[in-house]
Amino acid sequence: KSLLSEFDEYAASERISSGVSRALSYGFEVGDLVWGKVKSHPWWPGHILNEAFVSPSVRRMRRYGHVLVAFFGDCSYRWFDPAQLIPFEPNVAEKSQQMNSSIFTKAVEEAMDEAGRRSALGLICKCRNPRNFRPTNVQGYFAVDVPGYELQAVYSSKQIKKARDSFSSAQTLSFVKRCALAPRVCDTYSTKFFQKKAAVCAFRRAVFEEFDETYEEAFRAKSAYTSS
Repeated sequence: KSLLSEFDEYAASERISSGVSRALSYGFEVGDLVWGKVKSHPWWPGHILNEAFVSPSVRRMRRYGHVLVAFFGDCSYRWFDPAQLIPFEPNVAEKSQQMNSSIFTKAVEEAMDEAGRRSALGLICKCRNPRNFRPTNVQGYFAVDVPGYELQAVYSSKQIKKARDSFSSAQTLSFVKRCALAPRVCDTYSTKFFQKKAAVCAFRRAVFEEFDETYEEAFRAKSAYTSS
């Protein structure tokens, strides 16, 4: 390994630490869903990305104390001071109404879908699929197949634990009863609804559906083919 590459890795690791520390001071963590704004563009949904997943050249562009945000919809990303970000969930009702363009609508839908997937993540384990939770090239991160969603989402062990800890059987049962008794009362466009619906569906799959290894392999092969 060249001296330059070693220096790049050292410098990047120092900047990563500063960015994470600053993000924590604003209540954010790596992986959090957020809204970020770039100049004349509207607030856009994204998530704070671990910089270990991008190339050294991208990491070298980073400013001290900044974090990398990957945007939904157009697959772009940008460096942000954490002070320029706002949390996704409390602001989704307001920010999702900014414009009606197809690409913005797609971005919001992808973000809401991800919020639901993270809720379902809490009910996934290796007991049904021993090949799930596959280690990635980044330490502490795993590729997870969440039924009903696109395969191979990547989450940290901390995110997985957070998803599991956030599941409440009492709240899930209360949600089902409330929707059954008064379906029109349920706010089907809120993040909470997406999350609770995802938890209910994930619980049903975990308890009542048998894992079909043949189907899972075929689905994975098809997914790999279409993404190549």
